Amino acid sequence: MIHSKKFGIEKYMEEGVHEIPNNLAELYLIYVYKYFIGEKIYSHVALHYQIIYNKQKAIELLKILKKNKPIFVGGEHNSKEILNQLLGTENFIKTLSKNTYKTIDKIETKIIKELNKSNNKYEIIVFSCGLTSKALIKRLYLFYNNKKVFYFDMGSIVELFNGKTMWTWVKKSGID
Repeated sequence: MIHSKKFGIEKYMEEGVHEIPNNLAELYLIYVYKYFIGEKIYSHVALHYQIIYNKQKAIELLKILKKNKPIFVGGEHNSKEILNQLLGTENFIKTLSKNTYKTIDKIETKIIKELNKSNNKYEIIVFSCGLTSKALIKRLYLFYNNKKVFYFDMGSIVELFNGKTMWTWVKKSGID
């Protein structure tokens, strides 16, 4: 995350709400720059931001996801009923709620098994399992680069619908 005054922020962003100090943004950029040469950098908080400040756009995206009944990969504490209402998900691959990376190989195997069963021309996988999401997406992309799969890391958004509201951005937004 390099949202900062130096690299740019959106309206309503402030420290604690997706903005970080310039010096920290510069440090992050120094470490990751080589991975993004010639590549666009997309915000990992785009959906979080839209849910607060442009709810209609967020709802449109959630409807698109729901229409496609994605595979959901996320914490075992999530409610299957809420996932079904939110994403239309019928396939919930449960992960540990903490220290998910310890079981990354098992999670990957379950995902590959589901992808192999799929008759869809195009599959969507929604992730919400912390940093393990990024590692899984990279592994699956390398393994399944010939299959049409859209990987979407939803981040902590699902937590909102499961009643977790501990983040500063949530508290400042007034979401209950």
